[in-house]
Amino acid sequence: MGIKKAVSLYPLLPMISIVIFCVLLSTQHCAAATAKKNGESLIKKTCKQTEFPDVCRSTLESDPRSSNAVDVRGLSRIGMELVFIKGRETLKVAYKLVLNSTGYDIWSRRAGCMSSYNMSIHNVKEKGLPYFNARRYKYAYQILENARGEISYCGTLNVPELAERTTMMTQFLTALKAILHLLF
Repeated sequence: MGIKKAVSLYPLLPMISIVIFCVLLSTQHCAAATAKKNGESLIKKTCKQTEFPDVCRSTLESDPRSSNAVDVRGLSRIGMELVFIKGRETLKVAYKLVLNSTGYDIWSRRAGCMSSYNMSIHNVKEKGLPYFNARRYKYAYQILENARGEISYCGTLNVPELAERTTMMTQFLTALKAILHLLF
């Protein structure tokens, strides 16, 4: 009778992990390539799964990097950056509106919108993107939900000069949350 030695897989774990990672990566890349071969871009295919596909598509397509994204994670990352970029543009407009206010009521409503945008884009940049980069998608999702709520609040303040931007941002944030949810 011989003694059987137990074979340890421990030394093989790094190699197995690399193989699994490569398979997952190639699967996502193939899905993106297949979508492009079928005449449908990753942006269109992904945005179709959201409540506001037109806003989703036009906003993502406004950034040239989006057309080179190979997977949903890449699109989500660009989308989060676009929330910051578009929000910062609106924040600048809101700031000018506050400076040019002609009465307390108008100033107060405009300042409320400015504050909502400021808080939202700050949280997306300082909290949401780090969560996303750490693959903590549920936390990044919550930051987007909070930003959507803040920007929606601006829509209730009756600032007509920001109404169109606020609607677009609210819809894009709703779409981006749906895209981010695909990563859970």
